[in-house]
Amino acid sequence: MFLYEVRFECYSDTTISQAEKAINGLLDCWRYNGQIIGREFPLVLKEAVFACRVVSPLQDSLLEKYQSNQVKRAKQGLHDVGLLSPKLKLLGRDINSDDSDECHTPIWQVLYTNYLQTCSPLRCGEHFTPIPLYRLPAVANGDHKQLIKWQEDWSACDQLQMNGSILEHGALNEISQINSRLFRRGYDLCKRLEYLTKVPTYYYLYRVGGESLTSEQNRTCPNCHSDWRLEHSVHDIFDFKCDSCRLVSNLSWDFKS
Repeated sequence: MFLYEVRFECYSDTTISQAEKAINGLLDCWRYNGQIIGREFPLVLKEAVFACRVVSPLQDSLLEKYQSNQVKRAKQGLHDVGLLSPKLKLLGRDINSDDSDECHTPIWQVLYTNYLQTCSPLRCGEHFTPIPLYRLPAVANGDHKQLIKWQEDWSACDQLQMNGSILEHGALNEISQINSRLFRRGYDLCKRLEYLTKVPTYYYLYRVGGESLTSEQNRTCPNCHSDWRLEHSVHDIFDFKCDSCRLVSNLSWDFKS
């Protein structure tokens, strides 16, 4: 991924609150379109110029050809409060983040995230690299906000169950059971993505606990109850894969070496 400095210059009188609202509106639209990654974007003002830094999936992610209608309206909102269009300065590759997927037609893809990640929650099944969301048709209302919100909820549940001090069992249920509200939302998004992209799209079910290694190895698909164990682990994470139900899962982390 790549780090950019984004500058917003004033061309007429405005107020800090008006400018801040317009700039943050654009950042939100970029984010929900998948053109930038993350949730916090510190904004500074110096000599009538506002500036912030953002991370983009690829070097060309912020080009106008990828912008949604929401991004276009947000840019018009900048002009309405006396700001010029954003000026971009590439600072370099972000070495602490994942490389984005270069495949434009993956063989299969998977909806996957965890509490440590802010990159795209949709990954190439073959390379396990995050797929920039702006490449895809919008899942709803012109952008990918529903995917980002699902990711935030999944990450929050993962954080709670990893901390193990409050709401652990409820959070674990949301990310590991097919009867949870979070699963139903994500599973519906997978179906929508597969319909739009024509690429098989799988949902990741988290797994921890279990009675024994043997019972875990022999567990069946929770949806259709068929045998779904893989001969070899995929990406050292997925040990189970049901092609009919579009589900993948791991051998319980309690028994995974």
